[in-house]
Amino acid sequence: MSRSVSEITLGAFGTLCLLIVIGQFLRTKITLLQRLFLPTAVISGILGLILFQIMIRIGGFCEQLAHDATEGWSHLPVVLANIIFASLFLGVNVPGPKAIWNTSGQQLSYGMFVVWGQWFTGSLITIALLIPVWNVDEMMVTTLPIGFAGGHGTAAGFANQYDKADWPEGKDFGFFAATIGILAAVASGIISINWAARAGHLTTLPAEQSTRFSIQPTTVPYLERQPAGHITVSLNSIDTLTLHVALIGVATLFGVLVKIFLVEVVENNIESIKDIELFNNLPTFPFCMIGGLLMQRFFQRMSDDDCPVDRRITERVSAFALEFLVTSSITVVDIDAVSDGIIPFLVLMFFGISWQLFCLFIVAPRVLSDHWFERGIAELGSAMGVIATGLLMIRMCDPTSQTPVLTAFVYKNAFQALFMGGGIWTATGVILSDRAGPYAVFGITTSVTLLWLLLTVFLKFKAAKNPTSDSDEKTASPSANPLQTLSVPAESDRLLPT
Repeated sequence: MSRSVSEITLGAFGTLCLLIVIGQFLRTKITLLQRLFLPTAVISGILGLILFQIMIRIGGFCEQLAHDATEGWSHLPVVLANIIFASLFLGVNVPGPKAIWNTSGQQLSYGMFVVWGQWFTGSLITIALLIPVWNVDEMMVTTLPIGFAGGHGTAAGFANQYDKADWPEGKDFGFFAATIGILAAVASGIISINWAARAGHLTTLPAEQSTRFSIQPTTVPYLERQPAGHITVSLNSIDTLTLHVALIGVATLFGVLVKIFLVEVVENNIESIKDIELFNNLPTFPFCMIGGLLMQRFFQRMSDDDCPVDRRITERVSAFALEFLVTSSITVVDIDAVSDGIIPFLVLMFFGISWQLFCLFIVAPRVLSDHWFERGIAELGSAMGVIATGLLMIRMCDPTSQTPVLTAFVYKNAFQALFMGGGIWTATGVILSDRAGPYAVFGITTSVTLLWLLLTVFLKFKAAKNPTSDSDEKTASPSANPLQTLSVPAESDRLLPT
């Protein structure tokens, strides 16, 4: 029996919602999933991947049902990624460059060293091992930083670029890498924090204190529930949620129009760049992010009474988009495409995780002037998982915010997000990998990684000579902006030692 387009669309949407509900139910009932602090979207995505792959293998009616249930899901990640990046800065009191540097200079330089090092590691392993042994595509170099520092949203945003590079499976590898990154970040982070507590490397938790963390109920108790946002405009005119979605849509439109202008007006009329299609190969979401940033700079000039933007509501819209993006992107991973290169890919993931642990245990204690473990574990969490994972690591180490790490971490991401994890360099690096190959990427990223390392060392010696460095800043934290985040479950916001 044939079905209408509207029926198929509603069925696909309902199936996606059902997966998320089942994932949340499993997380509520299975203690192990709570102890692993896995986001519901990841659980739902893995569940959907297993379920639909089984149905496809069965064939016949089950295969057709699986295809109908996921109709259009492959297009969702690209659309939702632009929404997420458009809302990145909307509603956040964006500090100026001087304020960011004074508050988080050392955290920023070390964080940039870590994420640039992912490009260095990926290009080195691809050149030295993956290409000679397994003859992988040269674009494999991009999957590590896009999956780890970028995440599912960034992998979705570069889907078209992988298609243009004649390596469409790059998107699937990116989703796979992002999933592995979150799992590895949480697992290695919790193990590392337990070790650090026992070894006495945590500033606020004594070494003899138990490092087992209690699990709070998945459903927040009624009296402890916080508002999801505030009504900022009169309901007689427009609903607040509608206005926020519309503002995010305008930022997205800005990104689309800017890219059209750069391609049609600039690129097509300049012969020197027309052939390389520089702007045409750039994804749209960095321009959407800039659109949201410009809108926020405009709203910051308004008084609190006149500003119509509420950050909490913006976060809810962004979190909604990201939860659906992660669930759908993991579910529709092309297993057949990934399986052909699974061995070299897993080798790359091994070295990527090894790089993060090397930075935490070898580099961080030698180049950071204070709170080296708290600073290092925050970067491990965000560079392999998402910003929320980094925040989770900080709150496990410093539940009462007695150190300046949380403030520095939040501030530095306002700058880092413009360049890494889906920002300007990420877009440039993908194009460079396609046009110039991994050797060019290796040369550039090696140099830049070393520069950030040297800057971090310089700031350490500067801090030693000047005690009033960023480590002595007030520890009060601004509202954390979940850049590229996956929403942290309620019980993960505060982890209480037992």
